Formats: sequence, structure tokens, C-alpha cells
Amino acid sequence: MITHIVFSQFRKAVRAPLEKLDKPLDIFIANVHLTTIKREREGIPEIDLEGTRIRLRQIDIITNEIVSRYNSWAKDNYKLDGMTLTGDETTVRHKPIWIIAGDFNFTPESDEYRAFLNRGFIDLLPNHDLGTKASGLGESPTLTVDYVFAGPKYEALDPGYVQEGIRANRVAIDDEVIISDHLPLLISVPIVLPKKGE
Repeated sequence: MITHIVFSQFRKAVRAPLEKLDKPLDIFIANVHLTTIKREREGIPEIDLEGTRIRLRQIDIITNEIVSRYNSWAKDNYKLDGMTLTGDETTVRHKPIWIIAGDFNFTPESDEYRAFLNRGFIDLLPNHDLGTKASGLGESPTLTVDYVFAGPKYEALDPGYVQEGIRANRVAIDDEVIISDHLPLLISVPIVLPKKGE
């Protein structure tokens, strides 16, 4: 599922007043659930490899067929044959930011994880030691398979600034509220917009 949010105003800090942006900011949030296959991560390398192959194809669809296509269109000033802008629409926009989050069904050591990083996305969860998935309701997490990636780095997000801004991002462990074997992730996406004219 992809949600497209267009910001025309922005807060530079949590309690700061809203400021009008000089041009719109597009943020895309993709909620994904990549494949896992029966008996994966149970000591059968052939099955693990097949799961990896399937997820790498899914990552190609997300990054190449969705993100790349939109960003190419944006670089071409949103030109489509016969397209007419209406009302307040404009092709002059900030660089789009993509946030891809969900149950990826791969671990931080996997080829799939490296594929996201190699495609220019930044992992917004700095600590993978805690795990994000438990073996059952009410159990402690033992495996990290849930992530929030954002990017593209350098194009839309400054990786140095992001690393400073994600230190408080975390897995939310609440022994009182148990609704899934996947724990919620509390994530902040540090966005710095260029100064007017840049």
C-alpha cells in the first residue's frame, strides 16, 4: 500500500509554528509485507535461498518499478503527454522522500537488507539487537524482520543528519498491550529542507 502526502507547510521543530514551504514536499509511505515461505529459517538452506530469491524480486519491483519510475518522472518535471495542471498544482517541488516500512521477513545480515542499503535507502532503526518479532504473543522478541527505510540518501535525505536524528527511534515493548507477535516501531524521520533558492 502506498500513501502520497503533499506538505505545503512544515514545522522545523516539534513545538515550532507551521511555516509555509516555498514549494510542495511529496512524501511517499509504502507499507509492505514481503514473502516468507513455509519452513524458512528452520535449518534448510534450499528453502532459505528460495525465500531470498522471491524477496529480492519483490525489492526490485518496489525500488525499480515504483520508486525509480516516480523519481524519473519527477526529474523530467512531471511531463506527460496531454497533462494539464489545475488550481495550485506545480511541477516545481522539493525532492520526493520515500519511506518504506513493514514486515520484510529478512534479517539484518541478509542479501535483501543489503539490497535496500545498496539502492540508496537508510535504515531508520539504529538498534537491531532487540528484535522486532517474537515467537508468539506475549513472548520477548528474538528476530528482527521489521524495518523502516527512507531515502533516497543524498538525493532526498542527508545520511549524516539522519544518523544524528534517529537515535531515539526504537522498538516499543509494552507488556500491558499485546496485539501481535510483531512489536511496533517508534520512528521519527529527520527531514531537512534546503534553504529557499537551493
